[in-house]
Amino acid sequence: TFPHGKDFLYQVAFSGDSKRIISIGTPKTTVWNIDTLLPEFILPGGNGSRVSLSESGNSLILRRPQNAQVWNTTTGLLGSQLAHPDIRAIDMDQSGRIGVTVGADKNAVIWDLTTGSPVHTLEHPEPLFFASLSPDASKLVTGAQAQIWIWDTSTGQQLEHLENTRSAVLASDNISLATKGADRNADLWLTDPSTKLFDLEGNDTPLETVRFSPSDVWIVGRGRDSTWLWDPKSGDLNLQIAAHTPQFSPDGSVFLARQNSGDFELWETKPTGKIRTISGHTSGRFVAQYSPTGHQIAIVDSARIKIYESTGLALSTLHGHDSLIHSTDYSPDGTRLLSASEDGKVILWETHNGLELQSMNPPSRTGFARFAPDGLRVITVGEDGNVAIWNPNLTTIDHRIEEHEKQITGDQPTPSNNRHR
Repeated sequence: TFPHGKDFLYQVAFSGDSKRIISIGTPKTTVWNIDTLLPEFILPGGNGSRVSLSESGNSLILRRPQNAQVWNTTTGLLGSQLAHPDIRAIDMDQSGRIGVTVGADKNAVIWDLTTGSPVHTLEHPEPLFFASLSPDASKLVTGAQAQIWIWDTSTGQQLEHLENTRSAVLASDNISLATKGADRNADLWLTDPSTKLFDLEGNDTPLETVRFSPSDVWIVGRGRDSTWLWDPKSGDLNLQIAAHTPQFSPDGSVFLARQNSGDFELWETKPTGKIRTISGHTSGRFVAQYSPTGHQIAIVDSARIKIYESTGLALSTLHGHDSLIHSTDYSPDGTRLLSASEDGKVILWETHNGLELQSMNPPSRTGFARFAPDGLRVITVGEDGNVAIWNPNLTTIDHRIEEHEKQITGDQPTPSNNRHR
């Protein structure tokens, strides 16, 4: 037992080597040694700082304890600061023009990110933990401990209120709503007015997340060790597999799911059927990514990357890192691949032949690296909180952003209609 007193915890996680536990609390983040049961160090700031990119890659939004900052990745300049105390969650639309912050002050604020001005302040009866914009940013879902609200982002008008619900996500049609209840089970709703269509049943363990697959083909429930696929037209459970964290191809036609053994299963989405099992992976982390065209799959296996065809046939293995790889990212045209590892090294690869094009060790150990969606810039975030904007060949730094606290982290990129932040 690791005592935290009255400190409210948001998240716990193992370190990459499983020798430490990281607990993210309200005022601080604590790193514990599993052998001694004592804290190794305490980091100022909690709530888990996050990084979000707009769809164009021109805007970068960083969450801090008392505000969020919007940066222009083209100029490297701070665009605006969104003053909001004790932010619990953020979201940004794909254009980079609309932002949302929710906090312990019971308010959700919709921001004009071009000016940094609040557009609407939405009052709630209790502190908020969840925020999610619809794919077209016309609606906003906010969530508290056991209830959610749906808002019109242009008018600030409340459209719906659902109780006994912790989180929800809107489908691309802006009408269908998949919710995760306080009992950690899922339901499918129609909004405006709210009408429950189906109780999504059949999961024998609680759900961790609920989302729609690309093109809203399936409602995907992820548990600790299992994945469930429900048909949104009937509410029927179509598939349960003993694998987790499904990663869909850009068109949603196939998906990868990782088994506890470390193997991956490649599935056809509809009609649903297993294509093959991809064996020989030992890493305890799930880092798998489709190329933007869907023709390749990159799967991280500890300090190496294995490249496969979309059918699951092996193409090449990329060796160059000495430690666990934290992130990978394809260039927009799929011809190059970035990788960043625990050793701080960032490598640029050529995907069709597996050759190393460029390798560098920045002064600041890099937490993750990714391409801007136009392919003309590379963004790296160091463990010391510094952000660097590189040219696409990783040979020169165009801009630095150095005014941030430590422990900035970023989400692994996923297809835009399947993103979570």
